[in-house]
Amino acid sequence: MICGSVWTCPTCAAKISERRKLEIQRATTAFKAAGGALYMLTFTFSHSRHDDLAGLLGRFSKARTYMREQRAFKELKEEMGFVGDMRALEITYGDANGWHPHEHDLWLTTTPLTRVKSRKLVATLFELWVKACAKAGLALPNRKRGVDLKEMDSADEYLAKFGRESTWGTAAELTKQHIKKGKAGRSTSFDLLRMYEAGDKRAGQLFIQFASAFFGKQQIRWSKGLKAMFGVQEITDEELAKEEAEDSAIVTEIRGDEWAAVLHQPYDVRSAILDVAETGGADAVRLYLDRLVAVEVQRRRTAANSGTRTAVAPGF
Repeated sequence: MICGSVWTCPTCAAKISERRKLEIQRATTAFKAAGGALYMLTFTFSHSRHDDLAGLLGRFSKARTYMREQRAFKELKEEMGFVGDMRALEITYGDANGWHPHEHDLWLTTTPLTRVKSRKLVATLFELWVKACAKAGLALPNRKRGVDLKEMDSADEYLAKFGRESTWGTAAELTKQHIKKGKAGRSTSFDLLRMYEAGDKRAGQLFIQFASAFFGKQQIRWSKGLKAMFGVQEITDEELAKEEAEDSAIVTEIRGDEWAAVLHQPYDVRSAILDVAETGGADAVRLYLDRLVAVEVQRRRTAANSGTRTAVAPGF
């Protein structure tokens, strides 16, 4: 069975987000090549650990709608050379301030904005966003974090680091919430799931709250006509999750402890498992993983005794 949930299923989220990332990469690469510019806008608001998630999301959605319906917002887009945008809903959780929904908007403009226009864009959007939050019943955003603007130098550059990624592309920032790691005491939804798997019952209850509140919501939205402009097909998450690449084949399945052992290897040897799969098939992969787990167990024992950390890839 394939559920097609980008929010709650690690398996489907991996497949769906990768395909959505490729859609965004193709469109933004073509747009940049034609002389256009890309800007990442992030909208946030104040919140507390006492806020109910479902209610918070409802008010957040209303605030976003209120802002976009304002004449000043539409006039601002026209002045900035707005072509279209791709909007991604995201959320983290922190014990200090509770649930933190926020939205990333990737704006496509006909030409790069001057410094004056960039400052005007942020200032005007902040004022509109404050009014929208007040009307929707949200706690007001602060000027430092309420509206953030970053210009994207290229379609694949968004220089923020998450987890084990050395660089983070624009497309990944919009689509790859399932592999992001929360920062500064905050956890992503899949962080909560990993914490529950490790025995944290409260994290499991929080994940259930998240799953209930986000059921049926769309992760990525393109403005009207933008997909057609770049020849991107309209296809649902469920359809994407069911797709199988013509040249792909399942060799074997890897357990969680085995994958953890793989991730402890240096970057330059992690791909060895792909070489083993290609040359030796399932039996060779199984032998390699058994050896790798044994090495990882020994590494932990050594680290516990000496206080050091090493990573060793077994020969094959």
